[in-house]
Amino acid sequence: MSFDEGMAKINTTAQLTSDGVAKLKSDLITMGRDAGADLSTVPDAYEKILSQTGDVALSTDILKSSLKGAKAGFTDADIVAGALAQSLSLIGKENTNAQEVMDTFFAAKRVGAENLKTLRIICQY
Repeated sequence: MSFDEGMAKINTTAQLTSDGVAKLKSDLITMGRDAGADLSTVPDAYEKILSQTGDVALSTDILKSSLKGAKAGFTDADIVAGALAQSLSLIGKENTNAQEVMDTFFAAKRVGAENLKTLRIICQY
């Protein structure tokens, strides 16, 4: 899927104005480039997050932290994004933010939870 097709899919959920879509596209490209991510995967990862949260600003925050986490060596951005989105849905966005959850994942990794798939399973319970 092309980046523009991914943006159209995102906007099916987000319902942004054309200016809003253009700004979000620019933000996603910047975040992806800064993290060294494959830009073709960024819209799909974002759409998965947005489908779970229904909140553009929160989804952008989660994607940004996810890309950083993936770059830091956790695992693929999709897995990090899924774990963050799921954790924030359970904890509540009014109680924390994506970076705090990511920091918790890093702390857990330091003390022995070696992969994010394990953390994701733990977060479900």
